[in-house]
Amino acid sequence: MKNIIESFHNIAIKKKIIVLGLIMLIYPIILVIIFGMYNNEKIIKDRFVSYVENDVMNAKNRMTNDLDFMEQIFQEVLYNIDAYDLFNSKPKGEEANNTILSYNFQKDMDKYLKSTIFAKQEFDLVTMQFLNDDSVYYAAKERGIVGNIPKEKFKEVTKDKNQVVYYFDKKDDYQNIYLVRSIYDINTFEKIGIMSFRIDNNYLQEILRYTYREPAESTYLYTYEGDRIVYAGANYNNDLIEDNKIYLEEKGTYTHTIDGNDYYVIVETIEDINLKIISVITTDMLISDTRKVFDLIIILCIVSMPIYIIIANMIYSEIISPFNLLVTKMKDIEKGELSASIDIIRKNEIGYLYNSFNSMAKRIKYLVEYVYEEEIARKNAEISALQSQINPHFLYNTLETINWTAQLSGEQDIAEMVQALSKLMDANMNRNGKKYSTVEEEIQYMDSYLLLIQKRFGNKIAYTKIIEEETLKENLPKLIIQPIIENAIKHGIEPVGRGRITIHIYKENGKLIIQVEDSGAGIETPKLKSINDEIANNKYIPEDKSTSKSIGLKNVYKRLLLIYGKEAKISIESKYSEGTKVTLSIPKS
Repeated sequence: MKNIIESFHNIAIKKKIIVLGLIMLIYPIILVIIFGMYNNEKIIKDRFVSYVENDVMNAKNRMTNDLDFMEQIFQEVLYNIDAYDLFNSKPKGEEANNTILSYNFQKDMDKYLKSTIFAKQEFDLVTMQFLNDDSVYYAAKERGIVGNIPKEKFKEVTKDKNQVVYYFDKKDDYQNIYLVRSIYDINTFEKIGIMSFRIDNNYLQEILRYTYREPAESTYLYTYEGDRIVYAGANYNNDLIEDNKIYLEEKGTYTHTIDGNDYYVIVETIEDINLKIISVITTDMLISDTRKVFDLIIILCIVSMPIYIIIANMIYSEIISPFNLLVTKMKDIEKGELSASIDIIRKNEIGYLYNSFNSMAKRIKYLVEYVYEEEIARKNAEISALQSQINPHFLYNTLETINWTAQLSGEQDIAEMVQALSKLMDANMNRNGKKYSTVEEEIQYMDSYLLLIQKRFGNKIAYTKIIEEETLKENLPKLIIQPIIENAIKHGIEPVGRGRITIHIYKENGKLIIQVEDSGAGIETPKLKSINDEIANNKYIPEDKSTSKSIGLKNVYKRLLLIYGKEAKISIESKYSEGTKVTLSIPKS
């Protein structure tokens, strides 16, 4: 058994990868099958939805055409001379008391209304309402379907109107649609009555029946206000429409998931009369067979998963785990454990890597012990760490200013601010590894920073530069001026709301002098004394960033001490409520 294990360890990585590749080949095939099934479901859904959208559009067109035809029927009735003669034959005055005349008129009116309603399949009720005595005559295709005729509402909707008006009358959960129009005497043009036709809901339902494909769909006719008129289909989904107020949606196709079931909802509007045709499709019924096949494939995948896990663990232990060990040992060397080595013997490619690592570790240990100077490494690391610090508060305020400017100003301001911020961030990231820059470059960084500050504070902050030209090419630590200016603005200018910053750079006694003066709040005497004491003792005591008021200044001083030692000087002069002046003195170049 031991020999078998050793032989397996010594198998080339290439062969092991081939085995892994063969295993992984099975899963793409399964994924292709699954993707194909999902794609098949999508095609079924999209195609069916497309069919239903066409059907709903056809239903809309047919219903619109039928409603136009109904209006034409109404017009033909009203322009019939015989009908007007009948309307005008109604007994008036003393004749209204003549029983025989009234009886004959009612008989003729019933005959006319019945002949009218039975000749129109679209309507199930016709009414004639006279204004002089408020009498109403009607005829219906079936007994018991008349109900209360809303004659007062007819008066309201036809007031000052001489065209056909649609009136929706809701009784309990039942909705009716009336076509209503005023009737005028053709001789005197006096309004004599109101005539109405009620659309047969069975006729509307028959139109909708042509739009659904059983058993996955149902179609409804709603008013804009959410009143359901009729529906057709095998599934009664009105709760989905009304609970989600789909009748308020614009025309289009929408998707909804209710209780784990997926629905497509197609909405089409008939704008002239404020009606909506809404079709609901239950997609789960369309793809039930496809889902069964998919479930079977999932079961097969789950069953085969343990086999894959076993094989994957074997591959991991032979390939990935040895590399993880190598990475761990490399991290140990990064931490300074130079004696790290791998005491495992293998005869394949991994064994070669282990031997190379051991040789490299020994060489590094030799170089560190006999060549590298520990003090220089410590200083350079500390300088780089300090130099890379950036004030998150400043970044936040800057980005906030950019956002504000983007809303209120033009593109040029934004471009200037982004460019300035880019320069500052590029300097802070120090991608080229430079630890020093010229005074001229520092002035550019300072200008970029002050540009952003002035964009934020406007004319509340002014600044003056007094730079001797002979200092421009002098070298100094990178980003040494900007933190002092930031400190002056944050703790000097901001508390009082406005002020001026003065930057003066010149040479004196073989040293480069940098002065930053503000007209801000100044420093209280005890605090100033504490800071000067630390400087006098060459001390750098880091403080918590949330409470420190001089971390930027201490950062600068610490860097100067690490680079120049005691040759670097810093002094702080301040009067409370009058301002502060910080002076740096560093050796030239």
